[in-house]
Amino acid sequence: MGDLATKPHSRETIGHLDRDKGIDCILLAGDISYANNHHHIWDEWLDMMSAHDFFSSTPVQIALGNHDLDTVHRTGPIQ
Repeated sequence: MGDLATKPHSRETIGHLDRDKGIDCILLAGDISYANNHHHIWDEWLDMMSAHDFFSSTPVQIALGNHDLDTVHRTGPIQ
């Protein structure tokens, strides 16, 4: 799953994960929060995920995408 963000459709997708008890693990394949240097969006995303049972009982592997990386405006991407 990728391009999740914190939109209404994101919450609907996460709701499906709560109802499907046959999921062994979840791979979040990039652009998971669309924070784009806005740290409060990461807080919203973590709050959204934490509100669901599967997040505390199912392994989640995260691969960051280009919209998840913070940058320092003077020096470029944070390494």
